[in-house]
Amino acid sequence: MAKGSGKGGGTALNIVSIVCTLAEAGFAIAILYLVSELYTDVIFGVVNGTLCLLDGYNPNDGGICFYAWSVAALSLMISLIVSIIKCVTCCCHKVPHVVEVTFDVIAAIWWLASSITLTVKGVEANSLNFPEESKRNMIIGFNWAVFMLFSIQGVVECKSMAED
Repeated sequence: MAKGSGKGGGTALNIVSIVCTLAEAGFAIAILYLVSELYTDVIFGVVNGTLCLLDGYNPNDGGICFYAWSVAALSLMISLIVSIIKCVTCCCHKVPHVVEVTFDVIAAIWWLASSITLTVKGVEANSLNFPEESKRNMIIGFNWAVFMLFSIQGVVECKSMAED
């Protein structure tokens, strides 16, 4: 019997993995765009210096905007590298699954830390009635979504590895 035949589990798991990967990339790109919208030099038409509207504790610092942008950018870059490694090692039986599971676990932890940090900072910014609340909330929601996608993808890859 060919791989993926029978119950059809292998094909379904591959589809879930592909959908997760594409959604992770889409959310990360959206986060990059939204963070650039919240890291601004002009508020209400007045130049006030650089402000990060993600950070309710210290908006003049800009560090949290850089952090949110870095998480998304590095995640995209490393996802591309992992995809290349998986293609190069595709004939090495379980190696692509091990690489993917390792990356998914690390990425899930990475995005969990980002989600918690941005939630804490964003809730404070919302309570202070900073402008752009909807963009801030989208960034926070997208962070939690990417965390969940990496978690799901890790479980799917573990199941795929067990089926091989």
